Amino acid sequence: MSNSITGSITPEFLRPHEVAQKLSISRSLVLRHLRNKTIPGFKLGKAWLIRSSELDYYLRLKEKHFQELDR
Repeated sequence: MSNSITGSITPEFLRPHEVAQKLSISRSLVLRHLRNKTIPGFKLGKAWLIRSSELDYYLRLKEKHFQELDR
């Protein structure tokens, strides 16, 4: 999927190490969140995959929740 403004390509699926880099947390913490279903993702064979659009949506919801708590 190409972003028309920047021309960059966003991968449709992310691996746990990529999510860890994006969120500045450890890969093991990402895996724990995936197993607990606090981060949306699924297993394909032995590999966890996270749809980048679902992760972005999840992060926006979390951000909105924390903004409402600050009020």
